[in-house]
Amino acid sequence: MEPSSASSASSASSTSTWQPDVQPGSILRTPPSRPHEPGSRKASGSLGGKLLTALVVVPVMFGFLSTGSHDDYDHTDGSGTGVESPMGDAGPDPVHIRVVDIFDTSTIDGTLLEAQPTVHDVPQETSGLRVEVVGEKGAYIDFDIFADGQLVSGSSRQAPYVEKLFLDERPASLNVTARNSAPDSGTLQCRIYADDILVAVDTGPSDVTCTPHL
Repeated sequence: MEPSSASSASSASSTSTWQPDVQPGSILRTPPSRPHEPGSRKASGSLGGKLLTALVVVPVMFGFLSTGSHDDYDHTDGSGTGVESPMGDAGPDPVHIRVVDIFDTSTIDGTLLEAQPTVHDVPQETSGLRVEVVGEKGAYIDFDIFADGQLVSGSSRQAPYVEKLFLDERPASLNVTARNSAPDSGTLQCRIYADDILVAVDTGPSDVTCTPHL
């Protein structure tokens, strides 16, 4: 009988070498620490799991940092390079002036005003101005209009040339510049009228500037 008992004990020992350290009659409330057996998975996870976690966490953190660092900027959209500028820094409001070309040059007196013609202030009720530029007939002239320091219109025309300016909003300052595109194109003159009242005039060999008093 003793050999059978020894054989049974040996068989039981080979089946499992782990026994919980629990006193007889007690209740096991937490799992005991079990030694790792060869081939078992470690509790910390596989290498593939770690790589997957890194791939998820890194982009999320990068996106958070990128978003947080640009909360106060407005990115210019377009096909070229975007320019970041602080929001709310849009510069001065544009002055509303409409420019209408008058192609019928027969209404222009192509002769230069001589001497020092009398110039008047722009009447308060004026909502439109007529701009004339005269010079050598057919000469090309570069023509710019500035209101409150902002460029309103820019063009290149042949002399003589006339435009109508509609002042939807009356600016504090108005400048009209004209210059010959080619050298030695003769004397140039710009004139500005409010109805039939001359409010600005300038004469020069190559470039002129008319500034009416508003």
